[in-house]
Amino acid sequence: MNNLTKRVVTILILTPISFIIFFFFPIICFFSFTIIIYYILIYEWPKVCPYNSWKNIAKTIFYPVISWLMVIYWYITKPKILAALIAYTSIFDTSCYCIGNLFGKNHITPISPKKTWEGLIGGFFISIVITYCIMQYYSPNMFKPSLILKLFFISGFAFFGDLFASWMKRKAQIKDFGSILPGHGGFLDRIDSILFVIPIATIYFIILSLLV
Repeated sequence: MNNLTKRVVTILILTPISFIIFFFFPIICFFSFTIIIYYILIYEWPKVCPYNSWKNIAKTIFYPVISWLMVIYWYITKPKILAALIAYTSIFDTSCYCIGNLFGKNHITPISPKKTWEGLIGGFFISIVITYCIMQYYSPNMFKPSLILKLFFISGFAFFGDLFASWMKRKAQIKDFGSILPGHGGFLDRIDSILFVIPIATIYFIILSLLV
């Protein structure tokens, strides 16, 4: 079984389980959040940012700790919006990976040779189509042209989050953060895009609240 198949199978299994726990077992979800970030900070993040200087400790506090604390805050205050952001980011990330692996030819950057323009553009359009289909079922009146623009920016930050993780791995000369998730390069590889999207979404809502 190749990495693409492993990744897709893992996502198909974990996604429904994760959202069931997310909405119906909040205490378990909260402890799961805590365990995952603890695992990342102990076993995965030190591979690219060892705790051997104050500079690296400061980097760790800024990312991924503060980003993760924002995820917890959103889970407590705006769980539905958090779920939507996680769902879209995961769909976009997976779509880009699949399209890039199947049809990608034009590479975007040597930082991450597997990332291609075909994967990025195709992943975005597939994400929009999936989002449209889901919203037509649950809330058809909410899908507007302005939403596509917002999803475009979310996609951009999700891509840069993934690219940042790739840059950190390349700098540390490692292939993966870990091997705990089949088809993924560790837990941080699975949530790197989300850890970039959530702070930007937080800033957006803060600015929006100040303007209203």
